[in-house]
Amino acid sequence: MTSKEPNKPSLDPRIYNTGELEAIAEEFLKQFHKPPDSIPVDIELILERDLDISIIEFQSLKRLYGMEAYITLSRRAIRMDPMFMDLDSNERRYRFTLAEEGAHAIIHKDLFKNVKTPEDYLNLYDSLDPAIYRLMDKNAKYLAAAILMPAHLFEEKANEIFQDEAHDSSPLTTVHLITIQKLSEVFQVSDWAAGIRFQHLGLDRRLQFS
Repeated sequence: MTSKEPNKPSLDPRIYNTGELEAIAEEFLKQFHKPPDSIPVDIELILERDLDISIIEFQSLKRLYGMEAYITLSRRAIRMDPMFMDLDSNERRYRFTLAEEGAHAIIHKDLFKNVKTPEDYLNLYDSLDPAIYRLMDKNAKYLAAAILMPAHLFEEKANEIFQDEAHDSSPLTTVHLITIQKLSEVFQVSDWAAGIRFQHLGLDRRLQFS
C-alpha cells in the first residue's frame, strides 16, 4: 500500500446541514462580532483584524480565470479582482464574496490549506465530484448569509419593518417584498440574498397579517 501524500487535502469534505451552519455562524458572531447588536456586520474588519486574512487585489482575475475571488489559506489571504472591490455599486456583492470566502476558511480549512494560486484553486475543484462541489458551494453561501444576516437580528428587524409596512390595502406578498428590500439595505446585502435568508428563516410563513 502506498502512503498518502503529505499535506494532500481530503477530497471527501464534510457537508453540513442548515442547523449546523446556523450554529457555526452563531458561535462565529459571538466570538468576533462586536458589539453584538451592530449592523451591518463588518465582515472585512473581522477577516483582517480577527482572522488575520488579508484582502489583496488580483488584477484581471475574472478575465483570466473566471473567478471573482479565491481563498489562499496557506498565505491567509483572499485574492479578489479589483473590479469587485473598487466600485460603490459592487459594495454589497463585495461583502457577500468576502463572507463566502471566509466561510470556506471556516468550514473547508483543511481542503484549501495548500491553495496558493488560481491554478491550485481550479485544480482542486476539478478534482472534486461536481455534486460535492455544489454542496460545498451551497454550504459556504448559506454560512456567509448567516454571518452577514444574524438570525436574531434579521428576524427582529424583519418583524419591525413588516409591522410598519403592513396595511390592509396591500397584498401580503407586496409587504413581504418591501420588507425584504428594506432588510437588504439594513444588512447591506443584495435583495436576492435578503430574500433567500427571509425564506430560510421561515419569515415568509411567520410574518402574516393579524
